[in-house]
Amino acid sequence: KRTERLKSLLASILKLPPEEFDDLIIMNPSLPADFAGGKSGILDVRAGLSDGRQINIEIQVLPFPMMPERTLFYWGKMYTQQAGEGDSYTEFKKCITINIMDYNFSLVKKVHSVYHITEDEDRSRLTDVLEVHFLDLEKLRSGLGIKGLDPSMLKWLRFLAAKRKEEFEMLAKEDKELNRAYERLQQVSA
Repeated sequence: KRTERLKSLLASILKLPPEEFDDLIIMNPSLPADFAGGKSGILDVRAGLSDGRQINIEIQVLPFPMMPERTLFYWGKMYTQQAGEGDSYTEFKKCITINIMDYNFSLVKKVHSVYHITEDEDRSRLTDVLEVHFLDLEKLRSGLGIKGLDPSMLKWLRFLAAKRKEEFEMLAKEDKELNRAYERLQQVSA
């Protein structure tokens, strides 16, 4: 199945058991405008789980100075479009954004940074419905912030950061999921 590699990647980034993603579906990536003349959006990958949680994966190759603002815009649209008029606030489910940056993203100091809404002083979390991940592949290549990364996440990040065929082949030999991902990449590239 095409979603198997995505499930493996998500489990490694979100530090959740793979079976958490057994019901993963790929959703329509469009985020329509809320009103005439309003701003819409198109996500790179939008996935959903049967419990209503949504995951957005964005891959940004070129530097984009407004990445935090775009991230919150996309997250906000995913979140607010879950419920209709008259629905209870209990209908809203967690939305997770994963940004994979292929350049030195100066706002983060390590390979993997996770953001939530927290109180400034005591760091208590206001809510758990917002979760934003930044994965900086350039920092990975330079070795910044690798210490402490989960081995399953590190293998996927090295695969995503690979630039040369030899790197892909070496990683594919080390892991069956990466081998399948590399085979799929070759098919898509053909």
